[in-house]
Amino acid sequence: MNIARGLSATSALVAASTFFALPAFGQAYDTELVVNGSGEAGPASSNGMTVVPAPGWTSFGGFTVVAYGASGFPVTGPGRGSKFFAGGPDALFSTASQDISLQAIAGDVDSGGVGYDLGAWLGGYGSQDDSTSVTLLFNDSQGQSLGTAGIQGPFATERQFSTKLVWLVDSGFVPVGTRSITIVISMARTTGTYNDGYADGVSLRLSAPV
Repeated sequence: MNIARGLSATSALVAASTFFALPAFGQAYDTELVVNGSGEAGPASSNGMTVVPAPGWTSFGGFTVVAYGASGFPVTGPGRGSKFFAGGPDALFSTASQDISLQAIAGDVDSGGVGYDLGAWLGGYGSQDDSTSVTLLFNDSQGQSLGTAGIQGPFATERQFSTKLVWLVDSGFVPVGTRSITIVISMARTTGTYNDGYADGVSLRLSAPV
């Protein structure tokens, strides 16, 4: 398999933020907030060469769901299912996003004590630096940005030039004034014609103020 990191983080966020448009979801603490974060809901491409939409996500580019074990792609591992996300065929840059409403806990958010825990399996193909990032966009009631946070997938050297995914995490506090969080998966290719940014198990949980 085989595009890359050639785009800056800023341009990636600008491109991604143009394409989120999901309805708000209910809110609860210590509960998984990402819908279909592993791509297990719905079908998958058996060879990675067709674009299969992922339920729950608004996508752009070649973003697709691929079956683990497809020729040239990674195999699954402990804690993962039978499918994962890939940047897809003929795609320089791919994104998928969804919105999560925090209106129900606005008072807690404005106390400054609501924590977040973000995690995902991210990876790529062999010696190529095609990669994936997962970004949280914190939005106020008018949809204006209050900041960002996220995780960046490994370069080829960080994967020991293996075709695989690694578990990455980030945690912190939701900015005061936040009324929704947009979670964005961004995949960029550096080599070849296939965008081999990979993601699985994308997870976001919030913790109540102490």
